[in-house]
Amino acid sequence: GGSVFSIGPFLESWSGGLDKLIVLDISYNCLKELPISLRACTNITKLLVHGNSLLSLPDGLKKLKQCKKFTIEVETLTVLKKLGVGSQKLNFDIKPPKEVVMLGNQTLIAFYRKILKVEDTQKLFLDGLGLEYFPEEITVMT
Repeated sequence: GGSVFSIGPFLESWSGGLDKLIVLDISYNCLKELPISLRACTNITKLLVHGNSLLSLPDGLKKLKQCKKFTIEVETLTVLKKLGVGSQKLNFDIKPPKEVVMLGNQTLIAFYRKILKVEDTQKLFLDGLGLEYFPEEITVMT
C-alpha cells in the first residue's frame, strides 16, 4: 500500500501562495474529497481531478473564475446517490457543463434532475442553475 498524503495541509502551507498556482493535476489518486483551500487558487486555469473517488464537491469552486479546464468524473460522486438522484437512471454519458460542476453539489443535482426530464419531455430547462453564460457543452449534446 502507498503512504497516506493529505493535500489540504500542503496547499495551505505552500509558500508560493495559492493565488499564484495556475495548474493543479491531482488526477488518478485515491482522493475522496477536495480540500476547501482550493478556493484560494483564484488564478488556476487548469484543475484536473479525474480518476479519483470523490464523494462530493467542496463549496467555493465557483470562486475559480479563471479555470478553463476542469476534469472530473461526476458518476463517482456519491452525493448524487445520497440526495435522491442516484435512484433514478442517470445517463452519465451526458457530462455537465464545467460551470455547473463548479457551482457545487446542489447545482449538479439540479442539473441531472433536469436532464432526467429531457428524456420524457424532449425539453431542456436549465433555469435556476446560476449560469453566467451559455454552456458550450450543451451545443454538442446528442
